[in-house]
Amino acid sequence: MRAMKKNNIQHNCFLIFLALFSISIIWLSFKHPWTKLSNVVIVEPTKVKFYDSDELKELEMNQILRGDFTSLEGIWRSQSGIDNGIQFLIRENCVLIDEKRYFLNLQGRAPYSGIYLTRPEKTAAAPLIIYPKGVAIPIIDDLGRIDLSGGLDPTDQTKIRILMAQSVLNREEVKRLTTYLVE
Repeated sequence: MRAMKKNNIQHNCFLIFLALFSISIIWLSFKHPWTKLSNVVIVEPTKVKFYDSDELKELEMNQILRGDFTSLEGIWRSQSGIDNGIQFLIRENCVLIDEKRYFLNLQGRAPYSGIYLTRPEKTAAAPLIIYPKGVAIPIIDDLGRIDLSGGLDPTDQTKIRILMAQSVLNREEVKRLTTYLVE
């Protein structure tokens, strides 16, 4: 009999505890609106607007302008191949050219929508100019005028390109010195 009373007391204490706990949860849900389930927004995947190509291009350029060159990592090669063109490797904050390592330094935005990266150890070196997808590389025509329209640009503007040049070049030089990320 005594054991039965003890079990009843324990059972009643558990029920009282459960009732108080439930009441406190309900009270808190009314007192603090952040706990209400009605504030949770569930979005249908068909209504989500994903990044378009222009937004991705801007995000990538902002990343490079912050000094994060990870989106540029890899082997870059001109379409002319190694014989007539150039090839280099970018890894983290370094560029490896002809078995020499150079630190990449952000110099800032270049004219004509490019981004300048310099190699401070080599003061006479041409900067690496990054041209985002869709941006034309300026070309100097036969009369010495600079074409910004993209009509003379011989490069693949659907890809990000890196040009190693000190100034605006003619069509043939741009084609020879423009590099693309090797896939």
